[in-house]
Amino acid sequence: LVYFIACLKVAVDGGANFVMDQLGKAKPQLPDIVTGDFDSIRSDVLTFYKEKVSKSKVKVVYSARQGS
Repeated sequence: LVYFIACLKVAVDGGANFVMDQLGKAKPQLPDIVTGDFDSIRSDVLTFYKEKVSKSKVKVVYSARQGS
């Protein structure tokens, strides 16, 4: 997967669910940024990444809903 060699790993909204489900919770697999309007991210996944904000370099960035 390109994800493993990327310099910047970004998970957008429901894509964060995929990262969690397929790549797990190990620190090397954490995205650098989780962003989106969070309408399709599972609550457990969003909570996990928010908890990682203070413990690692994961940034959680809300962006306004697009397409409405």
